[in-house]
Amino acid sequence: MPEPFSIPYQPTVSRLLTNALRSGRLHSAYMFSGIEGYGKWDTAITFAAEILSMQWNTDSERQMAARKVHKLIHPDLHLVFPMPSPKNKTEAGELPQFFRQSKVDEPFAPVEYGRVVNILIEKVKELKRALSITASEGGYRVCIIQQVERAPSTSFDILLKTIEEPPPMTVLILLTDNIRRLPATVVSRCQKVRFVPVAASYIEQYLTDKKELSQEDAKRYARLSEGSFSEAYRLSQSDISERREIAISLLGVIATGSKSASFEALNEAIDMRNRDEVFAMIKLWQGFFRDILILSEGLPDSYLLNGDYRNDLERISAQYSGHHAICNSMIELLETQKLFYRNVPPRLALTELAWQLNELTTGVA
Repeated sequence: MPEPFSIPYQPTVSRLLTNALRSGRLHSAYMFSGIEGYGKWDTAITFAAEILSMQWNTDSERQMAARKVHKLIHPDLHLVFPMPSPKNKTEAGELPQFFRQSKVDEPFAPVEYGRVVNILIEKVKELKRALSITASEGGYRVCIIQQVERAPSTSFDILLKTIEEPPPMTVLILLTDNIRRLPATVVSRCQKVRFVPVAASYIEQYLTDKKELSQEDAKRYARLSEGSFSEAYRLSQSDISERREIAISLLGVIATGSKSASFEALNEAIDMRNRDEVFAMIKLWQGFFRDILILSEGLPDSYLLNGDYRNDLERISAQYSGHHAICNSMIELLETQKLFYRNVPPRLALTELAWQLNELTTGVA
């Protein structure tokens, strides 16, 4: 007998999808929503493997179908994902292969091209044509759209029509890191499946088993990841100690309220043209400001993500005039994250963020 479908790190999601598989009442469209790294891609692939293997009678046939799904080579698994606009025909073939191989090698790792990425309208049109053809293996077809919020607005009419009038035995799984950026007409026609932060124990196990980290490092990174496999992966791939030291130092300068000093420090410390580096810095600052809020509220130190920087955080906290200023700083950080979805130049986004944080300090009138 095949092993039962299970996503242990998302128990509520696991129960919902298990019930759909057992009942045989699959929705034509699912919307998986939640922060990057909560396991949406891994769950979608596991769910697709179950759907595309259930038509077969023997264990060996089902296992073969599931393996093809996990290798992303099943003919009835269709993938649409963000990628840069290809510069030539050669790159047009290489970019999708790079995405597929990256996801096979490490499902929880973010695929980073070092360039601006979007879902290309041509890929959405290709999907529509593909779904008009009979399934290769005669059963279901599954389409997974990664970060569907990155699709151009003109593509949502195509998606909406596909969702409203789905081809027979077709399941669409739309993954989004930010459901608020999607048209309400699309969201309302999908079965919504919400993903929540992953328990630290699962992230620790992932880091020790898959990334071969020590228990001590795995525990620290799991805590800093705030429930995200992707963030834990990033932390495991870099010198997090050095990055955190730079991040807290920059916040100390910004907390003085001096725009000129902040701009100079940012230019010296990081490459503000590098989207990935700037985004990683913003994520670290979010964790620091979360801790600053905890300190300002007088909560126990056990709640801190960055307890080893407690003294620095207290000094920075003193430069912000209470709860309101700290909360507004956290809002500014979140709003800046959103700018990355709109392809705002990272230098402009980070400079504007630093100035907004300057304005919220007690050193600015």
